[in-house]
Amino acid sequence: MHITRRRRVTLATILSLLAVLTTTVTLTGTARAGLLDGGCQRSALPVSLSSHASTRYTVVGWLCGADRSRGETVQVLVSGMTYDHHYWDLPYQPDEYSYVQAAIRDHHSVFNIDRIGIGQSDHPPADEVTVTAEAYVTHQIVQALRQGRVQHIRFARVIGVGHSLGSGILTVEDAGYHDLDALILTGLLHQGSIARIDRVMSTLQPAAGDPRFARMNMPAGYDTTRPGAATRFADFYDRSDADPAVAGLDNAFAQTVTSGEIADVGALSDVTASQQVHVPVLLVVGQNDSLVCDPGQGLSCRTPGDICTREAPDFPASGSVAAYVLPDAGHPVNLHYHANRWYAVAMRWVDHGFTASRPPSRRPLQAQLCAA
Repeated sequence: MHITRRRRVTLATILSLLAVLTTTVTLTGTARAGLLDGGCQRSALPVSLSSHASTRYTVVGWLCGADRSRGETVQVLVSGMTYDHHYWDLPYQPDEYSYVQAAIRDHHSVFNIDRIGIGQSDHPPADEVTVTAEAYVTHQIVQALRQGRVQHIRFARVIGVGHSLGSGILTVEDAGYHDLDALILTGLLHQGSIARIDRVMSTLQPAAGDPRFARMNMPAGYDTTRPGAATRFADFYDRSDADPAVAGLDNAFAQTVTSGEIADVGALSDVTASQQVHVPVLLVVGQNDSLVCDPGQGLSCRTPGDICTREAPDFPASGSVAAYVLPDAGHPVNLHYHANRWYAVAMRWVDHGFTASRPPSRRPLQAQLCAA
């Protein structure tokens, strides 16, 4: 078991980490603080929720590693439900848990955003923040990156990297606007465990009454998970493969889901969107992700081949789909032991021109190409 190889996590450890986070969360400005520094520049972009909407909102993101990038490619990072940019850059053991730092070390640029309605970005009326609206907002972000409106750098290629809800948003974005060069989709498959998803939904409560959002004047229709690390640990993790200190930080950084996102959740399983995606796709899931894996219902995630069998038919036959399974991990793959393994897989896939090995792959840190 992985836990036996880890140092014991004490209450003092968790409290000291949360003390650091209390300082870090309050910081705004052009640069990130402490462990979150690492060559990141904060940007604020004006966006609207649809092409005909007159109201303008602001989305905040951090462009990282642009000064070390080998080329003109940027990855835009889109978090899942109740997660913000910290999901991609956890300020704890960054060599293992920070996708952003892994990208910087491998000379990749990333734009790590707070989705509209999340974190430092604006919070429009909850019923207006839908998957469709967020896809349009993401389209505006992609265009801003291509046009040099983020830190005055024009990127020729933009790759979408998503987790869970963020993966669905990126799929809908590319299906509608066809302006991404590749997709890395984690924590989302077309079929999942209805019982487990319903359980997660049952743990939601209004964010307005949550002490974590006391200073934010949160609008009606924004929900969050019940306070306490135990809630998120039970909702999302494989307990045997996760550090309790990480779950504590997860709870401290917990964000929201809107009534509009919940009403539009069917878009995440709509194959008509994925069938319109004609760019290379890398699918990544945790082997024990209870939200999308249920062997008893024929929804296995044991091997990349299982993922290919389930998902490849839902993408165009002419496309390139590859898969990787992070052993033992639950739903938030970034927050489990050895998350850096899938980071290495993603960087290799990008570095090698979105190619993967033919099955069976004998390389543990390489994705498997799904047969056409």
